[in-house]
Amino acid sequence: MSGLHHSLLDYKCQTTYLRSRIQDIDVDHGIVFSFESNTQLCDMTIDSVESRLLLVGSHDGHIYIFDVEDPSVWSLDSVRHTSIASVCNRSKSSGLMSKGSPLVCVQWYPVDSGLFISASANKMLGIWDTNRLECVTSVSFAQSLSWLSMSPVACSHNLIAVSLGPCSNESSGRAVLVDPLMGCTATTLLGSHSQSGLTQITWSPRAAYVVVTGGRDGRVLYWDIRFPTKPIYSLNKENDPQSDLGYSNEAIAHTGPVLGLKFSSDGLHLISWGGSGLTVSAASLRLWTPGPGDCEQSSHIPRLRPVNFGNIVLNSESDQLFDARNQTFTSSNSSGSGNQSPQSSVLPIRLDTTHWSIGDLWGASSLCIFVPVKNRLLIASASKYDTSTKIITRHFSKIRACVWNDRHLELYTCGADGNLFTWPILPLSSNNVIDDDQF
Repeated sequence: MSGLHHSLLDYKCQTTYLRSRIQDIDVDHGIVFSFESNTQLCDMTIDSVESRLLLVGSHDGHIYIFDVEDPSVWSLDSVRHTSIASVCNRSKSSGLMSKGSPLVCVQWYPVDSGLFISASANKMLGIWDTNRLECVTSVSFAQSLSWLSMSPVACSHNLIAVSLGPCSNESSGRAVLVDPLMGCTATTLLGSHSQSGLTQITWSPRAAYVVVTGGRDGRVLYWDIRFPTKPIYSLNKENDPQSDLGYSNEAIAHTGPVLGLKFSSDGLHLISWGGSGLTVSAASLRLWTPGPGDCEQSSHIPRLRPVNFGNIVLNSESDQLFDARNQTFTSSNSSGSGNQSPQSSVLPIRLDTTHWSIGDLWGASSLCIFVPVKNRLLIASASKYDTSTKIITRHFSKIRACVWNDRHLELYTCGADGNLFTWPILPLSSNNVIDDDQF
């Protein structure tokens, strides 16, 4: 028993030490992911069962699956991954010679990697059989699709939450819940968001019937799908701890589009990324309490945590990032132009989190948050008494997704430059470690 105790203690100390190095991670260029064509990468996700299968969607319509534990070529200082499977996202009526439709979002089925879902630019939701690499069900919409989500905790339903983009025929933005067995819309969440449309949607990891939506209007709303006529909560950046008002028509979470939503891995916090209102191009991270779980009272209104990450402003002319919290400029060692059109800045992104080894966050584990900021990666740490941010440039163009692998303790990023990078805590070769003075 003593030996087991020492082994567990050694493992805990080793994990704590490794996690303390999260903010120092960098790209290991010895780890390479190869694709069939040179195209933009739009989204990716990793399976939650084994943290092994990486699902990647591209702009040319291809969907790739990589096994991160089984590289095709391996040596002491380099690893090359080729996809173990790939399929082109074509509609059945378009023919074999047609081009695939660009992917918007991809998502594994939470409890089984035998199924995944995709949203594409041709306004189609696809439900795929992984073993056959075949789209078994497709659902078409009149509006563009901006994001997808499946509940990680639901046992009584398997609904797919879909956020829809702007539509001139609608007076307000809407989300829909799709029944994959029926292949059609089961419920519509309509109202409260503006006509400009939704950008993000995610299920609560604490309540099987609660879904959270984010829109271009800066609003973040909680819905109980059993009562879909009106949201139950609205997040308000003007935090009033004395207020018992759960929902307000005037409440906004961000002064600008909501670009990313993510619950922490323990489900005790919600992270939002969106406009800050400082300038047109300014954005900010915000940390919120998660709201009630299935076994808790509804009086647990989600509120803004007093954590200040600052406002991140991209100055494209001087290629600097301005942290409004510290009133200082931080130079970035740019690897590319980073020029983006105004329209591209409204594209939703996939951010991710992991728990950190330092500090406490109101009874929860402290957080390390990874956020795509155009062609840069923002690494933010949050504890109850301290926050820090760091921005690194390694991509040549806009980053679309960040995915943390908690089993391998490494981060994956993909972007419009066609690169899929691995950021391990322990790189394969010390030659890839870059001095912090370069940032």
